[in-house]
Amino acid sequence: STIILNRLRLYTYAKMTLIIIAEIATFWASATFGWESNLHYIFIIVVFASMLTIQKKDNSSMFFVLRMTIAMLTMLYITDSNTFGREPLADAQIQIIQLTSFVLCLLGSIVIALLYIQKFSQQRQIIETYNVALENKIDELQKLNHELDRFVYSVSHDLRSPISSVLGLIHLSKLSDDLDEIRQYLHMQE
Repeated sequence: STIILNRLRLYTYAKMTLIIIAEIATFWASATFGWESNLHYIFIIVVFASMLTIQKKDNSSMFFVLRMTIAMLTMLYITDSNTFGREPLADAQIQIIQLTSFVLCLLGSIVIALLYIQKFSQQRQIIETYNVALENKIDELQKLNHELDRFVYSVSHDLRSPISSVLGLIHLSKLSDDLDEIRQYLHMQE
């Protein structure tokens, strides 16, 4: 069913179906072989795998998985992991099942740890790419700011002389009472 859901591009449903199957299989194995088999620890692996595969924005799915896990663990605990009315296992069988449970948990933990490392290294590469792009933009803005400073300095320097000349002519025209001389100053200002 998960293959069909993946082909239909219903990835979230495919993940949730696979997680539910893993939860049910873990519950069945724990209920079949008993609490002392330690198979219920596989629930931890399933939850961490769920956290790895479920999108961060999909909180409802993650809460569903957690509620389902808690409900199954509670049922196992209340029934003393004897949900199916099984016969007690021999010590040798329990030891083999405990060893199998330990190996499954160890391998699952290693795989999940490697997947988390891969996921975080990919995120680190994305962050580094954004940082490089940001530094390039900062450099570009600093260059533009420097050019703008040079332009403002140049414009202010270029305008200083003509404005000083006009102000000087205005001052001279205020001192003069001769109309022809004032017109000449105005012409010069123009």
